[in-house]
Parts: sequence; C-alpha cells; structure tokens
Amino acid sequence: MRALLLAVALLAGCGKVADPRPPSIRIPEPLRDLSASQNSRDIVLAWTNPLHNIDNSLALDPAIVHITENGTPISAVPATGPGKSQSVVIPVGNSTGNLQTFSVWIETKRGKLSDVATVTMTPVETPGAVRELRAVVDQYEIQLSWLPPADHPEFANGYFVRRTDRDSGPVLTNQTSLRDNSYDRDKVYTYEVLSARQADTSWIPGERLRLCKCRPSIARRRKLPQGCRLSSRRMARMSPGRPTTSWIWPAIACFATASR
Repeated sequence: MRALLLAVALLAGCGKVADPRPPSIRIPEPLRDLSASQNSRDIVLAWTNPLHNIDNSLALDPAIVHITENGTPISAVPATGPGKSQSVVIPVGNSTGNLQTFSVWIETKRGKLSDVATVTMTPVETPGAVRELRAVVDQYEIQLSWLPPADHPEFANGYFVRRTDRDSGPVLTNQTSLRDNSYDRDKVYTYEVLSARQADTSWIPGERLRLCKCRPSIARRRKLPQGCRLSSRRMARMSPGRPTTSWIWPAIACFATASR
C-alpha cells in the first residue's frame, strides 16, 4: 500500500515537457530609414540604429557600422546604440555629377551582421561663400549687404540669413541684402549668410562662413580679432523716440573668411 501511494505521488508531480524552442537569432534588423543628403561639399548619411533583432528580441550589442561607397569600404564607425540616431559626413570629392551608391550595415559585438541597407544620390556643384558681408545700423534697422560668391556664383539661387541669438530658422532671400528692425541698443549681434543652390524642391547650402565677432565699444582698447579692421564709415546708435542719431561711434567692419 505504501509503495502504491508513493507511485501515485510521483506521477502527480510530473508535468508535460514543453516543446523545444529554436535558439534566439541575435542578428540586428537592417536599417529602415537610411538617407543621403548634400551639405555644401559634404554628403551626409543619416539613419536610426535598429532597436530589435530579426527575431524581435532587443538588439543589445550593436558595435560597428560599416559603410561602402560604390562597393569600396570607406568607413567603419562605432554604433551609437540601439534605437539611436546616427550620421556620418563624407566629402563629395570628385564625385560631383556622378551617381553614388552607399551601403550600410551593422555588426554586433559577437560578429553577427545585419542585412545591407542602400541609398543612392548624385552630388551637385554648389556655390562658394558670399563676399564682403557688411552690417550698418541706420533708420532704426540693421541693414545687411553682401556680394555673390566668387566661386560658382551661377549656382547661388538664394541666400540663408541667420541671426545667431534667435532660435528660429534662417530667412531665405534671393536678394543680396536684408533689413532687420528687431534689436536692442548696445547689444552685439552676429549674422551668418549662406549661399544656396536650389535642386528640385530642396535647397543645398553652399560654402559655410567663419565670421569674426567684433565689439565696437572696446575696439580701441584691445587687439582686434583676426579678420576685422577699423572702418572709416561712421555708424549710428539710435536713441528711442528720435528719428536721428544722438551721437556717433566708430565701427568695426567684419569680413567673413571662408572655411570648409
């Protein structure tokens, strides 16, 4: 009787063995949003690193992003992490006017590779930097003016003007001047003017500027920044409520120097 009860107890403690499950496939999903754009003389590749593997498990160990251009390896950069955005800047070089094919894939710390994502684009020639950028305060407004770029001026279809203290985006104009009537007296402002080429419905920025910062009120007491010099032009500070200036101050003319 005791043996029978022991056998019953053993049978009651046994459950059905689960069906075997296949091993997890820890291969990252391919990039879903790979894009290519042009910024002056650079091509910008951008994407979001995969958050999951192909078996829907979390992609916890992306390590290296491999990039080829027309089949030739050009870069292998550390991955920023699963689900995070990432970008790489590639010089246009001599590829202007030629179709370029970029392939990108992820390698994990365990050496597993994602499928390859591909994007194509044809870089175009872009205008150079604007010349002789000037700012004059007159008639309750800041008057900006500049000359078209010396390098490929035929591609300068417009200009982006940005005041660095504003969070809003730049203003687009097809003129070589702009007026700004929103400013405070005794405050220094910095402007950036960028030539741009229109390609279909998008705008491609031209060569960027490096602008010097000048403080007219202390110009005679300290060494001038490189790229600036005293101007013979007299510029006026406005007094509230008066249509003309109450006094005159010596200005510094800032000249933009081009940098890639």
